Amino acid sequence: MTIKEVEQRRRNNIVITGRLVVQNFSIEGGISMGYIDNKVKVTVIESKCPKYKVGDVICFEGSMLDKENSDNVCMVAMNAIYPFIYAFRRGGDLKKGPYQCVDCNESVIFEIESY
Repeated sequence: MTIKEVEQRRRNNIVITGRLVVQNFSIEGGISMGYIDNKVKVTVIESKCPKYKVGDVICFEGSMLDKENSDNVCMVAMNAIYPFIYAFRRGGDLKKGPYQCVDCNESVIFEIESY
């Protein structure tokens, strides 16, 4: 790539790092990467665990737990289902469930949706 091509790409707000091309990146007034960050709701649809009952919900606003609108949060369960929560946050086209926590014999089955 020539220096002239690099300068032209800088003027067009295109940053090239290895094979990753990021467009419209701006730090002025905050970072704008143009990605989706949906709210996500996790609902217990079946439970053999004493920590969860059917109908319990866990809500996320972006990467943050919405504590006011959430019931109990078990870190073992979150570890098992967080990759799916993240995919829903970012606009992934996944089915709502079932997603399961695999902690011993205390299985919990969740439904996950973005809203």
